[in-house]
Order: sequence, then C-alpha cells, then structure tokens
Amino acid sequence: MPRHNLSPSLIARFFHHECQRFLRYSAVPRADRRALGIPDAVEEHTQVSELLTAKGLAWEDEVVGRKIPGLVHMAPGGGAYHDRRFSAEESLRVLSSMAAGSGAYQATLIVPPSFYRRYGLDPEVCSFHECRPDLIWCLPDREGRLLRVIDLKATDSLKTSHRIQVGLYALILDAAIADGGISAVADRNSAGIWLQDADTPEILTIGTDLQVLEHFLADELGKIMAAPPASLPWHLQPKCEQCPFYLSCRREAEESGSVSLIPGLTAGGRQFLRDGAGVETLHDLDRFLSSPGADEALEACGSLRGKGEVLRRQVRAVREGTVVPLDGASPSLPVNESVGVIITLQREPVGGRICAAGFRRFKGKDIYDAPSREWIGVAAGEEECGAVAGGFVQALYDELAVLSAYNEGKAFAEQRSLQTYVTDRREHRLFLEILEECAGGSGEAAAALLRHYAGEGREGART
Repeated sequence: MPRHNLSPSLIARFFHHECQRFLRYSAVPRADRRALGIPDAVEEHTQVSELLTAKGLAWEDEVVGRKIPGLVHMAPGGGAYHDRRFSAEESLRVLSSMAAGSGAYQATLIVPPSFYRRYGLDPEVCSFHECRPDLIWCLPDREGRLLRVIDLKATDSLKTSHRIQVGLYALILDAAIADGGISAVADRNSAGIWLQDADTPEILTIGTDLQVLEHFLADELGKIMAAPPASLPWHLQPKCEQCPFYLSCRREAEESGSVSLIPGLTAGGRQFLRDGAGVETLHDLDRFLSSPGADEALEACGSLRGKGEVLRRQVRAVREGTVVPLDGASPSLPVNESVGVIITLQREPVGGRICAAGFRRFKGKDIYDAPSREWIGVAAGEEECGAVAGGFVQALYDELAVLSAYNEGKAFAEQRSLQTYVTDRREHRLFLEILEECAGGSGEAAAALLRHYAGEGREGART
C-alpha cells in the first residue's frame, strides 16, 4: 500500500468538502493512483486561480515585511520572502532560541513518531509530509515560552477550514517540540488567523477544534486511508465543483444513475438513505419511496423529513428528463405593489469584495419623473470596490427618498407601497452586508436603509 501525502491543508479541505473519497484520492501520490483505480485530478489553472495564489503570496510578504518588520526570523536569501524556508534542522534551532515577541516564518515541522503513536496511526499508511506554518509566534509563559501558530490568509472572512488547519498545526507543533527537546510549550488553547488587510491577527480559541481533530485522527483517519478507494462514500454537492475529482464523480453519477443527481440532497441525507435503506441509485430510491412506510422512515432524517412526495417527483423528473411540477408557491410578483425595485450584487472571486452592484426601479409613474430607472456600477479593479458599494447605496437611498417624501404626511391608505426583490438568499445576505459595511463607515444613507431592510423600520410606514 502506498504511503499517503497528508498535510494540515489537505485535512482542512476534507472538513470543507465532507467527503472521504476526496481525502483518500488526494492523499495518494500521483504515481500510485492509476493502480488503485483513482482517476486523474483535473486542476484548474485559470486567471482567477492564478490571481488567488499571487494574492496569498503577496499578503505573506506584506505581513512579514511591513506589518511586523524586524520581529520575524526568516531563512536567509534574496528575492521574495515567501520563497524562503527554514530546513527542519534550522527550524529546531530557531524555535529553541527565539525570544518572546518574535516569530519564525515558514519553519519546517517533521511529524515525529510520537504523533503517530498518540493517535494509533500506522505511518506506512497515514504518512504526513513536512509542513510549514506561516508563522510560529513566541509569547511569554509562566513555564517559560509559549509557541503559537498563526496562519496568513488573503481573505476577509474566517472559515471552518482555517480553524482546522491551524488546529492541526498546533498538534504537530506540540509533538515536534517534545520530540526535539525544545524548552517551550505549544499553545493548544489559541491560534491566530491573520486576515487580509488586518493590522493584527485574529486570535481564536481552538480547544473544541482540537477535540474534533483528535477524534478524527484517532478514530477515522486510519480507516479512511486503509479502505479501498471505491468503497468510500461520496456525494455530489455544489461545493464539489471546487474539487479536482469533480468531473470523474459527475461522470460516474450520470453513468450509474446515482441518487446524488437529486437536487438539494444533503450529504447527511445521502448517508441516511445509503445506511438505512441501501439506496445508491435513482432506481433504488424509486423502489424505496414506493414501499410502505417510506414517508414514516424519512421522518428520522432532519433534511428529508416531510419530503417524500417531493423526492418522488424529483426522481421522476431526473429519470425521465421531464419537468414535473412540485406544486410549490407561485413565483409571480405582487399585483398591488406601487413601486418595485430589483437589486443585484456580485462578489469578485479573488478578495471576496462586492465588485458589481445595481438596481432597477419600476412603476411609480405618479411619484417619479420617469417610469423606471437603472443604476449599475462595476469595479474595474479591487481599489474601486469601495466606491461601487458607496455609489450603489447612495443611489438607492436617493431613489427611495423620493417615495418616502411622497408618502410623508399622507394617511396610510393613501401611501404608495414598495417591494424589493433579490434573486436568492445569498444575494439578500450580500445586500445586508453592503449596508452594514457602509453604515460602519458613518454612512447615513446606509444606516437609514439598514433600519428598514433589517426589520427596524417605523411602525406603519410603507417605506
């Protein structure tokens, strides 16, 4: 059996995808995949992926070169900071000697035998390759020195995968310190994530994360790595499109008629159907749903409770390739609205900032000079995102202020109503986020809109 190439970043991505197949496939060295029936990975090399990589490296250089200059031990050499790495031997010397208030950039940690013994892992099956936390920071401690992991992330939001990655770094650092005889203690209570453009890292409490990780290492990882790849559970979800094995899984699902083709089926729902009813294919699901007591059995699964009839229609639609009505609510717009506004917003894929925003106001001929109005703003670059957001909020406020002025002083029955539309919940969240962001910058227009759209409008008001 080939040794596996495990790492904190790979384990973090496993927790993101929630897919044992992804972990098993990804951990096998490329040269050994064909022999195990593992398909070739299809890595995307797009302009966006290249920009994301470049942005991450630039952020590392920004932090160690400008945010904390002179406080970081860095491997010697010329060129960009991110190209410099301490060897394992050099890392032990630096970690043994650095003083409180300083850090080591890209120190190399070798997972020691004690780590494998602690979690009952066979290093011939579960092999971690050397890893390099972005920063290991030294803090004063009652027992001497405390070493804390800090990871640099070129994103403006914290993710679960970030917590998992720094947590596993902390466990490996703890074992490496003990194995190397270093006079220091690894911080198992806190870790840092240094988000894009932040002046200081965000310090996280990782005690609960370590409990989850240690359970996974001791009870699950070895079984996943020792199992035949074809035997591991998998399920197609929207986030699978980020996986290098997505195309092969999608092809397999279509060729086998997998139950994964059912829209909206969660990974938990998929596991429930597989473990509880032996459902793997659409044919299996059709058979199960036709059996007595199927609806009652679905009550035991939160995501499938009360959805027996919906599932029956979805199975029919997918198998026959036809449109099958679900008898849901009509998407028709209200008939009696006085003014309608459709809002759209879009994030840019590199930094996650809102880069495009717009609205279209329609109706209200007795209120406005024109029957409709559109406002659209698109940032040409990252530096224009703030201006687009501010311009959108101000333009929307100005447009709705006309309606508010029209209603002012009129009896409720004589006021004109407003309906605002977004495509989905994701866009609704983006809209509230852009209002909160602009309101945080002392934006009166954003604050006024937020009071209405966040449910804090005046009682009895139409706008």
